[in-house]
Amino acid sequence: MTQEEKEWEKVQEKTFTKWVNDKLIKSGNKGIENIFKDLCDGVKLARLLMALQEESVEYNSEPYTRIQKMENVERILMFIKRKNVKLINIGPEDIVDGNPKLILGLIWSLISRMAIADIALTGDLSIRSELLRWCKEVTSGYKGVRINDFSRSWQDGIAFNAIIHKFRPDLICNFEELEGLGSVYNLQQAFKVAEQHLGIKRLLDVEDVADVAIPDERSVMTYVAGYYERFKEYEQEKRFFNKMMKVLSMTDWSIQSRNLYEIKAKGLQGLIKELVLQRNEVCSMIRKLDESFSRLLEMNTNAIQEAAGLRSLLGSLSVIHEAYMMKKYIPPDEVKPERLEFPRLELRKIADSIGMKKIFDNSLQNEMDGLNDMLDKFKEGFSEDKGVQKQMENAIELKNALDEMKCIHQATNDHHDKLKDVVEKKIEVLKKVDDRSMERIKMLGKAKELFTKTLGNDEYGISISGMCWCMNQMGLSVDESMIPFGNPEGKICLDDYLLIVNETYNSSFDLIELKKAFNVFSKNGILDLTMLGVDANNLKNIYHINRNERNLDVNEFFEKFIEN
Repeated sequence: MTQEEKEWEKVQEKTFTKWVNDKLIKSGNKGIENIFKDLCDGVKLARLLMALQEESVEYNSEPYTRIQKMENVERILMFIKRKNVKLINIGPEDIVDGNPKLILGLIWSLISRMAIADIALTGDLSIRSELLRWCKEVTSGYKGVRINDFSRSWQDGIAFNAIIHKFRPDLICNFEELEGLGSVYNLQQAFKVAEQHLGIKRLLDVEDVADVAIPDERSVMTYVAGYYERFKEYEQEKRFFNKMMKVLSMTDWSIQSRNLYEIKAKGLQGLIKELVLQRNEVCSMIRKLDESFSRLLEMNTNAIQEAAGLRSLLGSLSVIHEAYMMKKYIPPDEVKPERLEFPRLELRKIADSIGMKKIFDNSLQNEMDGLNDMLDKFKEGFSEDKGVQKQMENAIELKNALDEMKCIHQATNDHHDKLKDVVEKKIEVLKKVDDRSMERIKMLGKAKELFTKTLGNDEYGISISGMCWCMNQMGLSVDESMIPFGNPEGKICLDDYLLIVNETYNSSFDLIELKKAFNVFSKNGILDLTMLGVDANNLKNIYHINRNERNLDVNEFFEKFIEN
């Protein structure tokens, strides 16, 4: 064994010991001190497997003899092989006898095939490639970061800081200064921040990376995998947080809107009563006006007839008197013709004088009919049985119709503008709901990319494990009931895969997923609203119905607002 190999083995011993202890302690077990001695009886090894797999492993908890230890390790190795983990040249005696090289090889197999296996599809090379791809992706655009491997690329410490900064820029405030601060400072900062603020176990020491010619690749990979896992969890938490805040925000809007609806509905009921009374009164007045108008016309007609008759009679008297040389007839002063003159009945002037013309104006009636038609479209287009897509189509159609409609009368023009305002606000609300449709489109686009990447040259489709990997990359969990039987080759085609992705995405807002999101941020069923980092004014209606208490009972909230 070369000196370099000895150094790698020493670093692996430290790193893997810390990794084993992290898993054991988190699962409620005691850690180990010497990885070569403390695993030899199989007890700690069995407990490590149970911590990794959350599955029971049969073992003797108190093996005293070599045979008992061999039997323990034999059972454990068989368990590992049943998990499709290949163990090359590792037998029970190698572990019982504390063979350093093979014990480290066994632990690396557990790390790469069980602990971080979900990073890639299959195989050690695939895991390395996928983890390397992820590192390059998240550090893309960062000055001074060139990740080509899991050894020298990490020696200056900038890559570790860049990954943290990508997800939590608030934790690395001096990134631009790192190139001049040296590898020791950079590594110390990244390791400290990762452990104290992100809960990533410090598996490496600074000297394991900075003070060696070539850092041990397996040790660096094991530690970097901790970053991958933590930030995948962080992204999931972020999705949960966004989902929870969306529900809280929409619930707050709903409380305000339903209160507004009830207040305005009661106001409209009062307005309708006044409208009916006023309409009846106007109709009564119009009936009386109509009767008076009829009398006026009759009287005017009679007056015209009488005046015409009198003029004719007076003319006849004049002609007859002149023909027969009778004295000229001169009517008495009080009934002289000039005293029988009366004004013309000019209906337009009368209508204008009392503002009646607009009532009988056809253009006004047409505009009123148009607005009433719009109201009917509101009732039909936004009924409760219409989904968001249909309501959006109807809203856009209404907006276009209102844009084309012209109102020349002040009374109808004001109402026309108010209807346009209602439609525009409606579209804004629908867009908030439709944001999920855009998210779905992006998700399906990413799903296709991952499918193509996983497919390779296989013409039949991807395997179930390949599909699970794709879903995992998108932060979606797989419901086995959705998995089709597939084709004769046991593969899943693109159409079936996209159908599963779509259904899984839709179910991400179901009751179980929603409760899961709330549970991440609540403690003992209580959500502290002040810890969400959101202005209280943005949730003022929720605060109000919660009696202005900061602690929100999650179960009570779900019972009151979320549909089962």
